[in-house]
Parts: sequence; C-alpha cells; structure tokens
Amino acid sequence: MFNWFGKKKDQVEFRIEGEFCEHCAAKMERELSKIVEIGQTKINYELKTISLPATMKDQAQAIMERIEPGVVLVRVDEEAS
Repeated sequence: MFNWFGKKKDQVEFRIEGEFCEHCAAKMERELSKIVEIGQTKINYELKTISLPATMKDQAQAIMERIEPGVVLVRVDEEAS
C-alpha cells in the first residue's frame, strides 16, 4: 500500500547523522536491501535521509554502523519534538 508521495505506508523517513562517503552509502544500500522487510532502499546522499519501515530502525542502525561507525538514524518526525 502506498501513500500520495509513492512511499510505502509503513515507511518512515530517517535522517542519517554522522559522516559517511558516497561509497559507504552505496554499501549501506546494498546491505539493507538484502533484508526482506526493508527491500529495495535508497539513501538520499545530499539530504542524508533514508526511508525504512519503522520496525527495522535498530537492525538498519546496526548494519549502517558496522559499515560506517558513528552514523546514527534519527526519525525525522521526532526531531521537531
């Protein structure tokens, strides 16, 4: 099921804090896309954001940090709180 913006309804946007290069972003995308619950995903390198199922945040965080230590996922809609 998709919303008006073409995103899956269960997907939420996360900002990726910390430094990482485009090569590492591509590596993260490949590793995250291997997880069935996440499926094909794309990091917006310029905005440093990614859309993922909310329930997969911890698993995605662990994978991303293994590739690039120090990166942290922050849910965009929680930043305003």
